[in-house]
Amino acid sequence: MKVALLVAACALSAVACTGSPAEVSTDRPLVPAPVSVEAADGTWFTLTASTRIRTPSGSGEAAAVGRYLADVLRRSTGYPLPVADTAPGDDAISLELVRDDRLGDEGYELEVTGEAATLRANRPAGLFMGVQTLRQLLPPAVERATPQPGPWRIPGGRILDHPRFAWRGAALDVARHFFTVDEVKRYVDLIALYKLNVLHLHLTDDQGWRIAIEGWPRLAAHGGGTEVG
Repeated sequence: MKVALLVAACALSAVACTGSPAEVSTDRPLVPAPVSVEAADGTWFTLTASTRIRTPSGSGEAAAVGRYLADVLRRSTGYPLPVADTAPGDDAISLELVRDDRLGDEGYELEVTGEAATLRANRPAGLFMGVQTLRQLLPPAVERATPQPGPWRIPGGRILDHPRFAWRGAALDVARHFFTVDEVKRYVDLIALYKLNVLHLHLTDDQGWRIAIEGWPRLAAHGGGTEVG
């Protein structure tokens, strides 16, 4: 995720929006709406204790996306979900790097059958965006930090998605209100879940100055200790 450091008096974030809204035939609407959805009614892929996450060989970034997905799912499912760069197969979530002119740098295609879920993208960034859709398709309890009873089912079908705007930002006002490092990280995690890709940090104001400048140390010394309220 890019970080935009805004020193102006106000920061206006872009609206997060993908292509034309599509009707999603699932119990959980996707946000933002994908470009297209082809639902396979009555078909589900169910995560089990034997499910694996498969990543393409030769791409450390894609492997990192696979490990990220495994970390998210392990907490709530309690399943081991091993990550390996092996050939796609059944009972697996497979991440694949392809060449597809429809997808661009951050687009993806997700295909879910009764046997497997396959996520395809041109770049690891697209795989990351597709992982966020997988999270939204699973039951809400998948976001819990402790094991939950399940079942963990992903609705079948095909989703094609790519962003309509390259810059999709959200602002955080750390000048007027102080946030801890963990709170900022949590904010980044949440906006990434909705496929935002730029973090705007509002760093200076009369209520707080959050940038250390060697030539003007008193700006941070005095301004760094204040906040609204």
